[in-house]
Amino acid sequence: MKVCVVRRSYTYFMEQKLANIKNSETLQRKFLTSYRSLVPEKMYYLSTTMIKFAKSRNLDFSMNQDQSDKEVSKAILPANLVVVMTHDLDSKDCYQKADTIADTNKSFDIPSTFNLLTNGSYKLNNLDLDRWHGSGIEIGIHGDSHDLGFYDREPKEIEVRLQRMIRRLEDFSPTSYRHPGLGYSDTLFKVLSENGFKCDSSIASKYLKPRSIYKSHTFDVNPSHIKEIPLSISDDQLFRENRFSDMEALEYVNIVSELIRSEGGVLCMNFHPMFLVKRPNFYEKLCTMLRSKEKVLFKNLRDMYSE
Repeated sequence: MKVCVVRRSYTYFMEQKLANIKNSETLQRKFLTSYRSLVPEKMYYLSTTMIKFAKSRNLDFSMNQDQSDKEVSKAILPANLVVVMTHDLDSKDCYQKADTIADTNKSFDIPSTFNLLTNGSYKLNNLDLDRWHGSGIEIGIHGDSHDLGFYDREPKEIEVRLQRMIRRLEDFSPTSYRHPGLGYSDTLFKVLSENGFKCDSSIASKYLKPRSIYKSHTFDVNPSHIKEIPLSISDDQLFRENRFSDMEALEYVNIVSELIRSEGGVLCMNFHPMFLVKRPNFYEKLCTMLRSKEKVLFKNLRDMYSE
């Protein structure tokens, strides 16, 4: 009975809510990067929210019924659920509200990774960085600016800019990375590896992008040997694209978490502080739900590659 309920719930959410992305990703990224540089930050987020919502109306379900049944049939098997909580600080609002999320994570004893911009719309304050790092938060890199096309730049440009990012955060020895907008390329992975990075979380799993070929398992990106932690849940997906209510979002995360447990994968999630502070009840309920589950291991990105 439990298997059937989980299968039907997952099928419902996938059929009713998940987006089908058809356009060229590279062209979209170049356009949005240029657009972001020309308009105020709040206008950018308002307009991209409208675009994401419009795209989510074009629905697609990439898993057939047999695949869904086969995967969910494992959901009743006991196994550890590994949860990796990350927070991309890609705007001034995110940076200013990061302390609130840091306090919530600390109160639930949930480790996390803050992915920072080194030359974005906010100025890094060493007091903030020291406080976060001192409380156990991993400091990762999200970029210099929120350049959606960074992965597609010339190798030398990627290297020079990446080394500047590393120097700005050298006191915290950053070795985890997530590209703005989840971009990636062989060139980027190679440069990351050559500059001491060990872990990336820029690839979406099938739970975040239904047409993705990736499940929720970690894997080594060869030949760079970067460890990839696919991202499966994001607040963009829950609230900007699909317009879930808090209860719908909690139900969806609960369903996906048990599917990922059954696969033996990793539930990697990303939540932007500027969105979470608008939904304080959601995030506290999410942390409570995750903490109440049996056999759950909480890790940050650094923990995943240092095992």
